[in-house]
Amino acid sequence: MALQLQFRSDTMNFECFAKYANSEYNISLADFNETAIESATVLATQISNWVEENLEIVKGFAAAALLALKNDVWRVENEAPVNENEFINTIELNGLLGFSKGGFEIYFNDNDLFWGHIIKVDVDEEFNPTGASIVG
Repeated sequence: MALQLQFRSDTMNFECFAKYANSEYNISLADFNETAIESATVLATQISNWVEENLEIVKGFAAAALLALKNDVWRVENEAPVNENEFINTIELNGLLGFSKGGFEIYFNDNDLFWGHIIKVDVDEEFNPTGASIVG
């Protein structure tokens, strides 16, 4: 699938939507010059393809990093602890923010694991997940 990036002058980002399974997610690329549409498209395509091939690995990375936090701090009274599979199956891909040097952030809806916060996974230029946190 060819991505159709558009430059938004209000954010100074390239943006597009991509599909994964039966859902759509947003890709934003920051740190690009408006004339760099070709390199931005190449990066967006690389990231999108990598995410499609590795989404379950990334979700597992997020679960490994955040599961103890969920169960130790973010459970409501009488809520059973969440296991790794439940965590992985609960979070949903929401969007990506890529940078011109190649690293990017993957955002997931938490579906109330962390009371409506967003889960962010950082990925480096070599496409290795390097950290996971809750934001927002």
